Amino acid sequence: MEFEKNIVTASQLANDFCNMLAIACNNAVSSNQFSIWYPRLGHMSCNKMKSVLNFNLMHNGTKDFICEICLKAREHRLPFAHSTTIVASEFELIHVYTWGPYHTNTHSGHRYFLTILDDHSRATRTHHIVAKDEAVSLLKTFVTMAKS
Repeated sequence: MEFEKNIVTASQLANDFCNMLAIACNNAVSSNQFSIWYPRLGHMSCNKMKSVLNFNLMHNGTKDFICEICLKAREHRLPFAHSTTIVASEFELIHVYTWGPYHTNTHSGHRYFLTILDDHSRATRTHHIVAKDEAVSLLKTFVTMAKS
């Protein structure tokens, strides 16, 4: 009895394994399994799935596939109603936003931000603050500046 020696390199084994895996994956995908692979592949478009994985996805009803998550992700808020308030001069109407804490401190320890927006000129001022209670004193300083 004579044995034949076949020498196979690691890269050949890896390539053969990848090819076998790709064939198995391509054969496993059907219209009912498309809904499983679609989220696993990051909700990519059908055209990308076809090019990347060589899937034949446009058959067996997958053409009309609707992903609820993708629909919700593409939804937008309804716009705010248009304001009928008209201001004639600067600082007649301002919008004030305080937000934080931000997850990273600035070099000087600030984690909150106070933003003041003038409705007439649309000028925006942003102040960095350490704590939210600093906002009141900053607003008082801003109002005295605006009055002068």
